[in-house]
Amino acid sequence: MNVWDEVRELRKMISTLDRKVATMFMTGTVDKTEGSKGRVLFDDQGADGQPFRSPMLSQATPSGQKGGGTSTFRKLGQGEPVVVISPGGELGEHSRILPWGPVKEHPSPGKAEEDGEVHTIGDLKLRVVGDAVELLAGTLKITANVVITGNLENTGALKNNNVDVGSTHVHPGVMPGAADTRPPKA
Repeated sequence: MNVWDEVRELRKMISTLDRKVATMFMTGTVDKTEGSKGRVLFDDQGADGQPFRSPMLSQATPSGQKGGGTSTFRKLGQGEPVVVISPGGELGEHSRILPWGPVKEHPSPGKAEEDGEVHTIGDLKLRVVGDAVELLAGTLKITANVVITGNLENTGALKNNNVDVGSTHVHPGVMPGAADTRPPKA
């Protein structure tokens, strides 16, 4: 092999490495989602000079329940900024999609360090600051046995089986003294 053949081979290798390095981290926006997979519209231009789309790729989410860890899923919204990580430099089955930070169209739900960790999903907002958790939601439904150690403060109505048992409820037919009460009056 002469020197020019070696130079040509080195140029090919450098070109291949350049392409692989450029493909390892690519930014774009979510174009489509199906379950835990998504397709990304990349910021960079394809060979035809137009933006190009990825194939359907898996999201990078923790899924460690079998080992006792945690599993999470977060739906990515259409138009949401993301980064696609392709460890081998090839866009394909080993590539993963990650959320890629706030931008003007998708601002961060928290504005400062004192906001703690803030999650928003539609109108629902979950905020964790220090040892306090705040949940802002229209309705919270719990299907579980609930045990509370500590105080419970309620500033709204309190009902049990659709009967008021709050601070204004009354027990009809109760005489002061040692008498038993009947169910609260609706």
